[in-house]
Amino acid sequence: GTCCSGSVEEDRPGNINVIRNLWHVAVSVIFLIALRVVYTELSHFRYRDLRTSLEDLSHSRIALAMLCTAGSYLLMTLGELLATRYASSRVGYHRVSFASFIGSAFNNSVGFSGLLGGTLRYRLYTSWGLTAAEVAKVIGFQVVTLWLGFFTLAGIVLIEYPIRAAVALPFSLASTIPLGVLFLLIPFAYLVLAATRPIDAVRIRGWSFPLPRLKV
Repeated sequence: GTCCSGSVEEDRPGNINVIRNLWHVAVSVIFLIALRVVYTELSHFRYRDLRTSLEDLSHSRIALAMLCTAGSYLLMTLGELLATRYASSRVGYHRVSFASFIGSAFNNSVGFSGLLGGTLRYRLYTSWGLTAAEVAKVIGFQVVTLWLGFFTLAGIVLIEYPIRAAVALPFSLASTIPLGVLFLLIPFAYLVLAATRPIDAVRIRGWSFPLPRLKV
């Protein structure tokens, strides 16, 4: 029994190293795929055309666009900070902002529906001492928050601009207002759950995601 126990303990470091090596390979492959996607997306652009387009814009519009972009990324770092606090992590803001910028830049520029950004976040946060469960909570918090934002904005648009929204939809509706109300009920229900906390956590396949408090 002692012999077998020792053998298992000796095998564990080797298994961990194999998993780590496979993870590094996976991250590298995804990064190379991302570079290929960027190349494909930009291959039909020409420097001359981009320069002409920029020259057609006023300096004030270019400055405003850059300001809005910087403000957007700044707000995303604050959202990421909330996510790490939700995951009970005390990672400093300078690290959180770096992870947010890297992950958001790849997500917004390359795509992959969060796969690449999530992979990069996992690599960074685990190197800073977070467990896999804590990283899952950070990413889960952000995904839920993002979709709550989508439902909120969509609900407002469907109620405020029903005629234009009806034209834009791929299916016909007599009125988009009921759909807008339904969309707004989702973030409202989220706030009610956070305020009343009828359950402590949502459990999905062995993962436990505690409900955020109303303050968060």
